[in-house]
Amino acid sequence: MVDNINFQTIMLKTALLSVLFFLPSRAYSQAPEPSVRDLSSPELFSEFLGELRAKASEEAAKKKQPPSEEARLFRRKVIPAFNKATGRGLTWTSFMMLHPDKAAAVFTAEISISSASAEAYLKRGTAYKNMRRYAEAVEDLTASVRLDHGLEKGYALYQRALVRRLLARQSSGAEKDAYNADAFLDFGERLSLDAEDAYSYQGRGEIRFETGQLKESASDYAKFFELCPDKSYADLVARGDVCRELAIKGIAPKGCRPKKFFEKRDQ
Repeated sequence: MVDNINFQTIMLKTALLSVLFFLPSRAYSQAPEPSVRDLSSPELFSEFLGELRAKASEEAAKKKQPPSEEARLFRRKVIPAFNKATGRGLTWTSFMMLHPDKAAAVFTAEISISSASAEAYLKRGTAYKNMRRYAEAVEDLTASVRLDHGLEKGYALYQRALVRRLLARQSSGAEKDAYNADAFLDFGERLSLDAEDAYSYQGRGEIRFETGQLKESASDYAKFFELCPDKSYADLVARGDVCRELAIKGIAPKGCRPKKFFEKRDQ
């Protein structure tokens, strides 16, 4: 009797262990494998873009849409398809920051569909800037300026000014002066389109400071502090080199005199 009970107990334990051992394995084997596509190399990403371009072309043909609409349709497909293929959750902004080379490839494909998009040249020029391909960035941003006379032109002018400032920092002598002069004109033209752009006042103010136009620089910085929508960034600028020097010379605008700056200086 006792032996029979012990035998039943052993069999029950064996059955329980079998359940515990096999069930997770079965559950794991039945779980769907994550569908992640390798788009790491230029060749694989180019193939991916080719598929999207074919779909956009087919849809545009059915609707009898012009190349400009086909190009927009292609671009709208990129980020959702990329996120689905890679399991990511990127926006266009994060995609351009993390993958400027892929962003440049997207806009190259878009431009090949329709070369009349000021925005496509602006976006590719910005991607080239992030890749430090400055000469190509200036070329694309110039094309964007030429194609548009509104909002896109203003953005392109500002980005081109930033690229020219970067080129100036890599140069010396007459070449440096030429880049800064061109950037100065870009900031000014940008402000003629949008007099509320705080960041162009800051950029122009920096150039004026570097060329010894201190009063004009202080005036531009005053407008920057008045208009800047990002108060944390404005506080960083307020404690930067330009504001420090203007404060020492006694001509700093009100924004250059935050309490934290003088507390740090007095220490």
